[in-house]
Amino acid sequence: MNLLRYCALLLWLLSPLLSAEDIARDLRGNGGGTGHETDGGYFELGLGAAYYVDPFLQEYGDCDSHKVCPSLSISGAYHYRSGFIELADATYDGLNIGYTLWDDSRWAVDLIALNIFGELSSEDNHSDDPERQKEIDLMQRSRLFIGSGTRVTGYFGNTIVQYRLMGDVSGEDGIVSSLRVGQSWQYRNWNFHSMVSGDWLSRKASNFLIGISPDEATERFPAYEAKSSLYISGEVGVAYPLSDHW
Repeated sequence: MNLLRYCALLLWLLSPLLSAEDIARDLRGNGGGTGHETDGGYFELGLGAAYYVDPFLQEYGDCDSHKVCPSLSISGAYHYRSGFIELADATYDGLNIGYTLWDDSRWAVDLIALNIFGELSSEDNHSDDPERQKEIDLMQRSRLFIGSGTRVTGYFGNTIVQYRLMGDVSGEDGIVSSLRVGQSWQYRNWNFHSMVSGDWLSRKASNFLIGISPDEATERFPAYEAKSSLYISGEVGVAYPLSDHW
């Protein structure tokens, strides 16, 4: 998500303190509260390994399909009073700009005025073969879902439950929704955590992001009309604080 990573540079410039709204970040902290108490922000860079299954990666991208490759994640947030901007690369949440409507020790209710996720391609490959050019255009196409909606987060000890509902701002590209449940365990200075997520996309949203229209179709990539989609993902990790700021 190149656009989201560019936005992370802005967050880095605005992030001298610690705060969090993204559930993945909250779990890597201590998972014990809403995290809206102070103004400020954070910037987070993560390195890892990922196993990709994607036919589009067979010829383009930094990793071949069906191989384990290094991965990079960038996250950040800045919170001022009840307003916030955040970049959640560890989940499908993407870039969020919003306002906290309700916040206490157990619940947080956020209005997401702007949510952006998807893929903005920076590739610009060309071919003299018209059929091959259609394939290249398809693999390089940019698809960004731009929506708004609400997010409700519940804190139950070291367990966090979060539900999101977003609708496309144009009214044409459908609805996306997610439910995430996370748990953290503290052992001395080590914080272990796990999270299970379910992301649902309506038929319109699925078609917008992964569908192939007849005009885009090629012999290799035939026309495809997607139905509603459900993505299940999980995360297991451990965090160790090096200092008050790292």
